[in-house]
Amino acid sequence: MFTCANPDCRKAFDYRQGQLVRFRIAELNGSSEDQHPVKHFWLCGDCFELYVVSLDSGSITVKPRPKQLTAGNDLN
Repeated sequence: MFTCANPDCRKAFDYRQGQLVRFRIAELNGSSEDQHPVKHFWLCGDCFELYVVSLDSGSITVKPRPKQLTAGNDLN
């Protein structure tokens, strides 16, 4: 089952909410020989407001969203 990338959440995937991101496997492990060259990660709607999925030093991390980009804040 596909779940939220936030290890503290793990809600079941719902395509109608949140954010789906993808990374090329070569970016994750330095090799492009994998049969599935893309990996997908999803944040549920609640987690998407607070976190981002990023690629740091070859591994996927879920980290707090920068304050100026949180939902509901004006960028102007």
